[in-house]
Amino acid sequence: MQEDNSMVEKILTDLENIIYYDDNLKQFDIIPILENDKNKSPVLYEEHNVGLEMWCVKYVYSYAHSCLLKIRKQLRRNLSQSDIEKTNRLLLGAVLLQPDVSTFWNMRRDLIEMNLLKMDKELLLTKLVLSYKSKSNEAFSHRRWIYKRMLKNISAINMEDRQRLIEEELLVAKMACEKIANNYHSWTYKLWLIDNIADSTLKSVIIKKEYDSSLSWVLSNVSEHSGFHYRQRLLLLVHNHVALNDNFFKDYKRFALSYLHITNNSTESLLSYLLGGNDSKLNDHYLSLILLLLFELFYTCYELNKSYPGHESVWYHRRFVIHNLMQTMYKFFNLEWVRNITINDGELTKSENIIQRDRSSIILNNETQENGEKYPKLFKGERRIVEDTFLFKLIMKTETDLINSGVFDTNLVQNNLAYRHEKWLRNIMKIEFC
Repeated sequence: MQEDNSMVEKILTDLENIIYYDDNLKQFDIIPILENDKNKSPVLYEEHNVGLEMWCVKYVYSYAHSCLLKIRKQLRRNLSQSDIEKTNRLLLGAVLLQPDVSTFWNMRRDLIEMNLLKMDKELLLTKLVLSYKSKSNEAFSHRRWIYKRMLKNISAINMEDRQRLIEEELLVAKMACEKIANNYHSWTYKLWLIDNIADSTLKSVIIKKEYDSSLSWVLSNVSEHSGFHYRQRLLLLVHNHVALNDNFFKDYKRFALSYLHITNNSTESLLSYLLGGNDSKLNDHYLSLILLLLFELFYTCYELNKSYPGHESVWYHRRFVIHNLMQTMYKFFNLEWVRNITINDGELTKSENIIQRDRSSIILNNETQENGEKYPKLFKGERRIVEDTFLFKLIMKTETDLINSGVFDTNLVQNNLAYRHEKWLRNIMKIEFC
């Protein structure tokens, strides 16, 4: 038993030495070697990567776990330097092998608050954990805690250091996404980082970079809903935080003008062509969102449907685009978008029933609000204002052509998705086809 403990101490010391003396470590992993038949250290280190042979994992974790439970209550007392160093080694091994135990992370926070651990090394440790267990919510939570503490130590006017820290965090989250594409925790962490950028200029820079890079992600990970949701959130953030006269929108304007065959290059002519109206309504606020949505509809969704038919995530992304285009048109004309929806549950799939029950955006099976007042009626004349626009007619034609091509597609999955999309347009969006 004593011999096993000595072996574990040696393994933990080797891990600690590597982690604390190599700032460029890339990843940690468990190596599938089940027996110790070479009488050498099970800690492997090569080209800034560290690994641990599988046969010793149970010994290391069992020893670290039992020791840490004994130390836990004594941690905030006056521990000797040797006890602190041992505790750090034990915690390092414990969180690497079992990162979902919150007690271990809390103990590391205690050591940080006592100024016994360096926060940059904590970021390195959590990066190694996420390279191995990319869905570890506890690791992301600890990293979020470290990030907030580090931001407090950076001057509010030091934008360069703040940007560097944020970009490093986004790279770590990207690494976790690449390990496991449908990684809810990593996508949520990226959105949390962006939402918590205080400086508007820096926020705009980060949002533009992330939105540009998200396109290549969805084009190469077509089945992953999380990546599409991230791009959808970024699209709305771009609309709210990036001005239309920013160079960012130059390519989106060029795409829209080319697709619509408009020769006049002015912003006013484009919005007037799509929605009509007088000069007082030619608002950049609407056009920036429309440009982004048109690109998604006529490039992103088109390319994905053409290259990868039969993927539900692409059709759901299309619904997001159509919904926001319709909503924007009604807002442009200062009309309230009200849809009285009466659908039997049996007509919808399980996921569509969830949409039907969402009272925050649609009215279900009655014309009364929760406070008892009736919703205002949308007169046919008001609805015709929207339906007479070129943009609405363009959407109608595009969706009709898509559904017709999908209905006659030999791919049965694509056929079914086209049928469900038509039901959604008719029953949820209240768009009537000829």
